Amino acid sequence: MEHLLTKYYTQLTKQEALNKLDKLRAYFKTLVNSNGHILSKAKTTYFKRSFKIQHRIPIFYGLPKVHKTPMTL
Repeated sequence: MEHLLTKYYTQLTKQEALNKLDKLRAYFKTLVNSNGHILSKAKTTYFKRSFKIQHRIPIFYGLPKVHKTPMTL
């Protein structure tokens, strides 16, 4: 948490994260639909299929660097 909760990152509630994901999903749908003529059929199919999948909220993982003093991630 020492690296993530800085002035550059803030922790979101689950609802805030879901709202942001919904907005991004809508934005990407708009991009794919309005630029479908540029994308190959395979790429268009890939994006349209991915919109139907419910993705989980991303999680950051870190490994402790026990050889450092003080220990960090």
